Amino acid sequence: MPRIVRRHRSSGFTLMEILIVIAIIALIIAFFLMNFKTQIDKGRDAQRKSDLTAIRKAFEEYYNDHDCYPPADILNNCGGPELQPYLRAIPCDPSSHQPYLYVPESNICTGYRTCTQLRVDADPDIETLGCNPVTGCGWGAGYNYCISSGVSVVASGFDPMAAPTPTSAPPPGGYACSPGGVCNSYAPPAIWTCPVTFADPNCLNMCAPLANRCTI
Repeated sequence: MPRIVRRHRSSGFTLMEILIVIAIIALIIAFFLMNFKTQIDKGRDAQRKSDLTAIRKAFEEYYNDHDCYPPADILNNCGGPELQPYLRAIPCDPSSHQPYLYVPESNICTGYRTCTQLRVDADPDIETLGCNPVTGCGWGAGYNYCISSGVSVVASGFDPMAAPTPTSAPPPGGYACSPGGVCNSYAPPAIWTCPVTFADPNCLNMCAPLANRCTI
C-alpha cells in the first residue's frame, strides 16, 4: 500500500502577518502619543492663562499704589522678584521659560496688554478675543492670547484673517533688537539677520520675545 504523506500547515506567522501587526501597533502608539502631547499642551496653555491672570492682578495692585502701571521692562527678568510684594516671582512661560510679552501704552498709566502663545490653535478663546492662532493679536506673530486693561487686546488695524507677513520683508526702520534683547541702532539691519526692524528707538518695547531678536 502506498504511504500517505500528510502535510501540516506551519503554526508560525508569516512575514506579512508580522508586518501588519507591527503597523497596527505603530498606529496605536502614534495615536496615544499625539493625544498625550495634546493633553500636555492643554495643561501648559491653562498655566499660561493662569500666569497672565496673576500678572494682571499684580499690575492692578501696583496701579492702586502708584497711579500707574509697572515699567515696560518689568517682566524681562523671568522668575525675578521685581513685582514683589504684589507677586512673589515673575512667571515664566512653562515651555520656553521665557518672559511673557508686556505691551504698555505710550502713556504707560492708561493701559497695557500681556500676551502669550497658546499651543492649541483650536482654543476657542483665541477667536473670541479677535486674534489669529498663527498671526496673533497684532503684537507679533504667535502671540495669539492676550489680557488687557484700559485698552483693547487686539492692535489697532489688525486683521486676524489677513495672510501672515513674510519675515523676509521686515518693515523699514533703523532699530532692531539685539540677541540679548536690547534695542540698538543697526545700519542696515538686514545684514545683521534681524527678523523685524523698528523706526522707534525703543523698538516699541518688543525686544522681550526671542522671535524679535537679531541672530548676530
